[in-house]
Amino acid sequence: MFVIGGLLTGTAYGQVTDKEKDLRTQKADSTEGWKKGGMFTLNFSQVSLTNWAAGGENSISGNTMINVFANYKKGSFTLDNNLDLGYGIMKQGELGLRKTDDKIDFSSKFGYKLTEKSYAAALMSFKTQFMPGYDYPNDSVAISRFMAPGYFLFAAGYDYKEKDWLSLFIAPATGKLTIVNNPTLANAGAFGVDEAIYDVNDPSIIITPGKKSRFEFGGYFKGALTKDIMKNIKLSTKLELFSNYLENPLNIDVSWETNIGMKINKYYFCFRGNFAYRPICCSKRTINSSHKSSSLQIYYSNFSFGCFGNIKSVAIRSFGIIQWTQNFILFFKIILRLMFIPSMIATRNYINS
Repeated sequence: MFVIGGLLTGTAYGQVTDKEKDLRTQKADSTEGWKKGGMFTLNFSQVSLTNWAAGGENSISGNTMINVFANYKKGSFTLDNNLDLGYGIMKQGELGLRKTDDKIDFSSKFGYKLTEKSYAAALMSFKTQFMPGYDYPNDSVAISRFMAPGYFLFAAGYDYKEKDWLSLFIAPATGKLTIVNNPTLANAGAFGVDEAIYDVNDPSIIITPGKKSRFEFGGYFKGALTKDIMKNIKLSTKLELFSNYLENPLNIDVSWETNIGMKINKYYFCFRGNFAYRPICCSKRTINSSHKSSSLQIYYSNFSFGCFGNIKSVAIRSFGIIQWTQNFILFFKIILRLMFIPSMIATRNYINS
């Protein structure tokens, strides 16, 4: 009798657990309304050398990145909004401050659910930069500015979603508008716009100013993946492809970004890299003289230490990073002293003898 009672009790407990799991799954799947969040990354590095035998230069650099999202779900309708901001500067040796990162990237995607994992979707995106860009070491002439270029993209197509970690969006009908809101760059035909027409006898006289916009119509693909590949290691990657049907469709614009975040104890580390290829980027006047019409752009950020996580706890984590850094420096100084004490004692004994 006791054995039977124990078996019945165990079975009842198992049934309750299964029911709870089913209810939790249903609750998670039926969650509607707004879902908001974000990530903040702050990296800082400094190299200071004084009479250093191996040589080198002093340097200081800083980089910050903000990613926020606001997604809405109601019945068969979804709305995904995402904003990426990034900016970085560096000073090395006697050179002035130089920009190492500069990005404004906003996208909004509306979807209507067709099946469990497929949506009819429309996407709008906008990209530009904060500050002027230069082709160093020449820092007297800007080669890009805010809204020069600025990219607007409007696409309609099909979106395949695998819960919240994978999205594959393909749009056979896409319009892309490139804005060059700077007279100097527009007159030079930068970023594919029609350049100015100059007087044949006097090249300093502009007969027709350069256009400040360029429209393209083509196909667009965007793949986004965010997933925990291992415990405390999260991979986030985004690939964008665009082909212009109207001109050289095989010249495909490529933009690929990858972020890897790792948590070790209570500290956060990140790895970030960007790759971009744009067939039309440089000014036509420059292209005709010495440069190719395509532009390969690579931004690579190596392993770095910083604040990487929920925006709500940024202040706490930033303080923790500063405190950890101070403790590490103190520990490093102690180790150096312990290493040099025997050699100092030996040197003093040798001098005294």
